[in-house]
Amino acid sequence: MLHRAPGMFWLMTVAVVFSSAVSLRADVAEALREIARPIETVDDLTPLLEKVKDRRHVLLGEASHGTHEYYLWRAGISRMLIEKGRANFIAVEGDWDAARHVHRYVTHHEDAADSAREALAKFTRWPAWLWANEEMVELVEWMREYNEQRDAGKRIGFYGIDIYGYERSLEQGPGKAGALDEALVEKMKEGFSCLARYAGDPQSYVLAVMREGVDCSRSIRELVETLRENAASWRERDHAQFLNVKQHAMVVKSAEAHFRTAVRQDAESWNVRARHFFDTYRRLIEFYGGDEARGIVWAHNTHIGDARATQMGDMGMLNLGQLARQHYGRDDVAAIGFGTVRGTVIAAPRWEGERQTMTIPDPVAGTLEAAFDRIARDRALFWLEDAKEKEVLSRRIGHRAVGVTYDPRRERQGNFVPTLWPERYDAFVFFRETKALSPFDRKDD
Repeated sequence: MLHRAPGMFWLMTVAVVFSSAVSLRADVAEALREIARPIETVDDLTPLLEKVKDRRHVLLGEASHGTHEYYLWRAGISRMLIEKGRANFIAVEGDWDAARHVHRYVTHHEDAADSAREALAKFTRWPAWLWANEEMVELVEWMREYNEQRDAGKRIGFYGIDIYGYERSLEQGPGKAGALDEALVEKMKEGFSCLARYAGDPQSYVLAVMREGVDCSRSIRELVETLRENAASWRERDHAQFLNVKQHAMVVKSAEAHFRTAVRQDAESWNVRARHFFDTYRRLIEFYGGDEARGIVWAHNTHIGDARATQMGDMGMLNLGQLARQHYGRDDVAAIGFGTVRGTVIAAPRWEGERQTMTIPDPVAGTLEAAFDRIARDRALFWLEDAKEKEVLSRRIGHRAVGVTYDPRRERQGNFVPTLWPERYDAFVFFRETKALSPFDRKDD
């Protein structure tokens, strides 16, 4: 049977067995040691920010969705970029509708939540811990304080770029459309009506496509065409509201395609989601001024690192990092990965399972993480232009990726992605040991 949420089983799709017969070559560790730049705090990344100061698109990765250091250091980088006037918004691998509550809070919207914690608590869909965590509270409160002295039109925004949470878009989209055009309310309800019958259970839609030939895409496409035809007038009436309404429609459109194409058992279902990530990001760039706008993305390494430098590319899979480089040009994009050797992490043993604090085991021999363990530094920054000069790094090497579901006992079988490291990222931040994220103390995931 298909996974309940097609496309979320990326570790099973992408990762392969990294053979224990591949022994760690000392020259890999030596090459890393020679190019490693020692760091202690986020402030030590100032040289990196100087290198990427002219790049308008900064993609900040993570090797897992449940690691404290990744959130803390990405927040530090984001704050420095914002303070230097190098970002108009942060876009995260989260739901559009839930993230809107955070956006309203940080931009001092009149109907905003009373606190960062209250706003982040709107991330209720499993796995809620990705954004409903203590680490995010500090960043969100800082963003609100930073925005307080800025003109309303120049405040730093916060957005979600994922397609999950489409149920909320089915519910919220029509109501938001009334502010643009009353006739659009019924048009959106009509466009959403087919997929709405399967809301909350994408598995049932996938089965209906397979067994009955059901296809909800036509009515949604007609809705999107209506939005495009009237874009100029509705954008002039209320640009921010038009962005919100259109995005609700695009979330539903992409979710439907993501679920429908899952029956093909190829890369297309993943690619629909990847294109949605990028198209949403591009839409935000245009909203904030096009060629003058700058954005920050927070997403997993598997999304921000160029897919062409991994086995994903061999399988026909795209991702945000690849699409951003292709569209904006490599010199305008900074893809910064994060990784660790060992520690603890928040994850679940199965999809929609109870979150747990798990121990990340020592890395498999022959992987990048095993080589990192031998460079005698607890934290290091790598500028990947330096790595390109090392012939020993010009081959694919296993590189750890931990998802929201994780089984440490199966590290060798499913958690190392063959990676041409210098081509996947522009920079990489390494921690020898990390600790688990701090989700809100509640039973919501």
